[in-house]
Amino acid sequence: MRKILFVILLLVANVDALTQINSCSTLDIAGETYILTANITNSGTDNCITISADNITLNCQNHLIDGDDVAVNGIYASSVKNIEIINCYLSDWDTAGIFFDNVNYSEISNTEISSCPTAGIELDHSNYNTLSDLNLIDNDVGGIVLLGSNRNTLSDIYINGNNASDSVGIYIGFYDVGDYSNYNLVEDTTVMSNDYGVMIEDSHYNTLSNIIVRSNTIGVDFSYSRHNTLYNSQISHNSQQGIYIEGSNNSKIYFNIISDNGYGAVLSDHSTKNLIYNNLFNNTDDVNLVTSDINYWNVQPQRGTRIFTSGSLIGGNYWQSLSPTCPCGSDGFCYGEIDGSRGYIALEIGTNNVDNYPLCQYYPAMVGGTTTIPEIPELEVEPTPFEITITDDCKTELIYVTWTGKTMVNVILYPSASISKYFKGFPVSEIPLQPKKTVAIPLTACLPKDIIKIDGTLTFIVADFPEQKVVPTSIIRGKPLPKVICGDGICSEGETWWSCPEDCPFPYWYLLIIIIVGIAIYLITR
Repeated sequence: MRKILFVILLLVANVDALTQINSCSTLDIAGETYILTANITNSGTDNCITISADNITLNCQNHLIDGDDVAVNGIYASSVKNIEIINCYLSDWDTAGIFFDNVNYSEISNTEISSCPTAGIELDHSNYNTLSDLNLIDNDVGGIVLLGSNRNTLSDIYINGNNASDSVGIYIGFYDVGDYSNYNLVEDTTVMSNDYGVMIEDSHYNTLSNIIVRSNTIGVDFSYSRHNTLYNSQISHNSQQGIYIEGSNNSKIYFNIISDNGYGAVLSDHSTKNLIYNNLFNNTDDVNLVTSDINYWNVQPQRGTRIFTSGSLIGGNYWQSLSPTCPCGSDGFCYGEIDGSRGYIALEIGTNNVDNYPLCQYYPAMVGGTTTIPEIPELEVEPTPFEITITDDCKTELIYVTWTGKTMVNVILYPSASISKYFKGFPVSEIPLQPKKTVAIPLTACLPKDIIKIDGTLTFIVADFPEQKVVPTSIIRGKPLPKVICGDGICSEGETWWSCPEDCPFPYWYLLIIIIVGIAIYLITR
């Protein structure tokens, strides 16, 4: 009898339990949470942890998944979605510590990856993923590699010491011709001691914000790309170039400190129409032009936060070679006598490359200089917060977006990973906005019946003006489950025969199963 009771208790105890693993495993139960309970060391198993179903969480509980430098991939996921990987340490995997192939709407967080001969993390054809709170140290070729992957968010990441020649801290590039990595966001990240700090190659509309790129050979590399943005960042102590732009167009580089590099910026191979303004340049050589194509080194004077020195207007850049000594106009730009007359002192960088409004040091000094201040356009989003209350399986609500500028722009929409998986038919390209017009964007959300509420954010960024950003809170509410009242004569979902015998009759078939199991155990052990 005690054996029967033990079996029954064991069955009950394992209902709703987390699945524990302590060795290389395949995680194939959709919706399950797996817990790693022990270190895995010097494994020779390719794809040690394989994730092959949707909606799986892997919590390593700060245990190690270690390879032998030959086996490929510590954690491998393919053709799945809504995966969460947290609290892991990985090392010594030949291809990648974590490899995503066609994985969408997933998260990797609070994880450290080191000493992998190729890459720490690789995403191939994987979209709408969030990578956050990561350390990637001493991986030979690359820290994080994105190939043909779009609309991923990388934040709060530290990358140091990828040692091989041509190593890259973060690589955002193409998988094949025409298969680019677009609309990715990298923010609040430090990249140090690589050959290339951050490289964007044959990929477009990516944004780098508030990153520190230091002590690499080349800091930030835009190669054969267009419409990428670097702003509010520190690019310093890179031995060759702080910023290298090769065959790239329409990049936007502003509000950065670019200092103590060999060259501050190098533009080559017909790079053109790049906009570079409101940066601080203080380098051995600030700019090396290997092109005579047109690039723009200032905006028209307008209100804004200057990268250095006081004042309320922005225009060109602060040049350590000019700005501390040039006469200063009352509007904060270099202004003085030129060829017998007074006017703004432009800095000629090269053919077709001129900074017309270099920032001056000693503002204000009333020696002349007047500017016309244009209206600053803004992005407006209503309603905020944005809520969808689902009465059936799915619900569509409209969110209204307005651009107050005078030219057409495109808006990029980044949902947080917590809510992106619940949107149906989420827009995958830019949303065009006409000047001074309001666009109604339909957003359809679907929730499983057991989820009542999901909180997150929807980040709207203007493609060519990423400082114009609106981040409204988004709330998705599901249809409430029926209220359970014991004693109402209805055996509702959530009630059982032991919690509410008044409503739910005892399942005698269950007793029959227990008797059969007991007899079987008795016959086996007699």
